[in-house]
Amino acid sequence: MAKYIVNDQSLTAVADAIRAKAQITDTLTYPDEFIQAIDDIHTGVDTTDATATAADIRNGKTAYINE
Repeated sequence: MAKYIVNDQSLTAVADAIRAKAQITDTLTYPDEFIQAIDDIHTGVDTTDATATAADIRNGKTAYINE
């Protein structure tokens, strides 16, 4: 098992930030649950269904849709 040298206060601050962003109150075990909680946070827009290509967008322009 790997050994980690961390400051408890810093680790708690990181866990608090993850819990706030993920909107959870669960205790997080370092590092596995920290990583999983970060993976579960959806901070952006899911664009996996996008069908536009570079040729569909004018050069130098960016397009978004908010539904």
